[in-house]
Amino acid sequence: MKRLGTTLFGLLSEALELKPDHLIGMDCAKGHAILCNYYPACPDPDLTMGTSKHSDPDFLTIPLQDDIGGIQVLHRMQWVNVPPVSGALVINVGDLLQVVVALSHAAILEESMRARDLLMQQNFALDQDRKESETAVRARNDFLDVMNHEMRTPMHENTS
Repeated sequence: MKRLGTTLFGLLSEALELKPDHLIGMDCAKGHAILCNYYPACPDPDLTMGTSKHSDPDFLTIPLQDDIGGIQVLHRMQWVNVPPVSGALVINVGDLLQVVVALSHAAILEESMRARDLLMQQNFALDQDRKESETAVRARNDFLDVMNHEMRTPMHENTS
């Protein structure tokens, strides 16, 4: 199970577009705990309490599913039952991993905003340069118009 957890951290790092060993480097894989809970079937389900609603406070939880189910995921702001597949391993993303993902996305967003700000500054500078060049072109054209007029207009000699 520890090897599965380590492999999953590598795959999750890649899925988040991080270095493959990023989550492992953050010691997410350290302190793996194996906790085995068994809830035997009860002949009278009305007498069972099950477990309370909770989230997993760690990075990953990998329960072995039975045919009863009870696992839910938040999908589009609604809790949805995960159909049970007896003998399947379910990979639950824990609270700590959600924090790491949120921080990674915040860093990416901040980097994108810095790039956007830099582009805006460069666009402003380009716009200023464009305006200055348009002014220079107008001045040049005005000068050429005057020179053209002067060159075509005959000079009158003063005969007085």
